[in-house]
Amino acid sequence: MFDWLTHSQGIVDYLLQEVPTLKPEYETVHQLREAFQERDFDEFKEGLLTVDSKQLSDGLNLFLQTFKKLLPYIQIHVSIQHFPMDLLKALTTR
Repeated sequence: MFDWLTHSQGIVDYLLQEVPTLKPEYETVHQLREAFQERDFDEFKEGLLTVDSKQLSDGLNLFLQTFKKLLPYIQIHVSIQHFPMDLLKALTTR
Protein backbone atom coordinates (compact mmCIF):
# COMPACT_ATOMS: atom_id res chain seq x y z
CA MET A 1 0.00 0.00 0.00
CA PHE A 2 2.78 2.48 0.90
CA ASP A 3 5.53 1.00 -1.30
CA TRP A 4 6.22 4.42 -2.80
CA LEU A 5 7.31 5.62 0.65
CA THR A 6 10.00 2.95 0.89
CA HIS A 7 12.38 4.67 -1.52
CA SER A 8 13.86 8.15 -1.33
CA GLN A 9 12.33 9.52 -4.54
CA GLY A 10 8.85 8.51 -3.36
CA ILE A 11 9.40 10.34 -0.10
CA VAL A 12 10.72 13.43 -1.91
CA ASP A 13 7.76 13.41 -4.31
CA TYR A 14 5.35 13.11 -1.39
CA LEU A 15 6.94 16.01 0.51
CA LEU A 16 7.03 18.23 -2.58
CA GLN A 17 3.35 17.50 -3.16
CA GLU A 18 2.38 18.17 0.45
CA VAL A 19 4.56 21.28 0.89
CA PRO A 20 4.68 23.09 -2.48
CA THR A 21 6.91 25.86 -1.12
CA LEU A 22 9.74 23.30 -0.90
CA LYS A 23 9.82 22.73 -4.66
CA PRO A 24 11.89 25.82 -5.66
CA GLU A 25 14.34 25.09 -2.86
CA TYR A 26 14.63 21.43 -3.77
CA GLU A 27 15.17 22.23 -7.46
CA THR A 28 17.78 24.89 -6.67
CA VAL A 29 19.78 22.69 -4.32
CA HIS A 30 19.47 19.68 -6.64
CA GLN A 31 20.77 21.66 -9.64
CA LEU A 32 23.71 23.06 -7.67
CA ARG A 33 24.55 19.70 -6.12
CA GLU A 34 24.56 18.02 -9.51
CA ALA A 35 26.90 20.62 -11.02
CA PHE A 36 29.11 20.40 -7.95
CA GLN A 37 29.32 16.61 -8.08
CA GLU A 38 30.19 16.73 -11.78
CA ARG A 39 32.84 19.35 -10.98
CA ASP A 40 31.27 21.67 -13.55
CA PHE A 41 32.29 24.99 -12.02
CA ASP A 42 30.76 27.09 -14.81
CA GLU A 43 27.35 25.46 -14.37
CA PHE A 44 27.63 25.69 -10.58
CA LYS A 45 28.55 29.38 -10.77
CA GLU A 46 25.79 30.18 -13.26
CA GLY A 47 23.21 28.36 -11.16
CA LEU A 48 24.36 30.11 -8.02
CA LEU A 49 24.35 33.58 -9.58
CA THR A 50 20.96 33.21 -11.30
CA VAL A 51 18.97 31.86 -8.34
CA ASP A 52 15.59 33.54 -7.83
CA SER A 53 16.04 34.33 -4.16
CA LYS A 54 12.46 35.55 -3.73
CA GLN A 55 11.19 31.96 -3.80
CA LEU A 56 13.69 30.65 -1.25
CA SER A 57 13.81 30.69 2.53
CA ASP A 58 16.00 33.15 4.39
CA GLY A 59 18.18 30.30 5.62
CA LEU A 60 18.85 28.95 2.13
CA ASN A 61 19.46 32.47 0.80
CA LEU A 62 22.03 33.07 3.54
CA PHE A 63 23.69 29.78 2.69
CA LEU A 64 23.78 30.64 -1.03
CA GLN A 65 25.20 34.10 -0.29
CA THR A 66 28.03 32.42 1.59
CA PHE A 67 28.73 30.20 -1.40
CA LYS A 68 28.76 33.26 -3.67
CA LYS A 69 31.41 34.83 -1.45
CA LEU A 70 33.40 31.58 -1.56
CA LEU A 71 33.23 31.18 -5.36
CA PRO A 72 36.90 32.10 -5.94
CA TYR A 73 37.98 29.42 -3.45
CA ILE A 74 35.51 26.88 -4.80
CA GLN A 75 36.89 27.45 -8.30
CA ILE A 76 40.42 26.78 -7.09
CA HIS A 77 39.44 23.57 -5.33
CA VAL A 78 36.96 22.23 -7.86
CA SER A 79 39.75 20.75 -9.92
CA ILE A 80 41.25 18.90 -6.97
CA GLN A 81 40.35 15.20 -6.95
CA HIS A 82 39.30 15.04 -3.31
CA PHE A 83 37.19 18.14 -2.74
CA PRO A 84 36.29 18.56 0.95
CA MET A 85 33.20 16.44 1.51
CA ASP A 86 31.93 18.80 4.21
CA LEU A 87 30.99 21.35 1.57
CA LEU A 88 29.13 18.75 -0.46
CA LYS A 89 27.30 17.52 2.63
CA ALA A 90 26.38 21.06 3.58
CA LEU A 91 25.06 21.74 0.12
CA THR A 92 22.90 18.64 0.00
CA THR A 93 21.39 18.84 3.48
CA ARG A 94 19.26 21.50 5.02
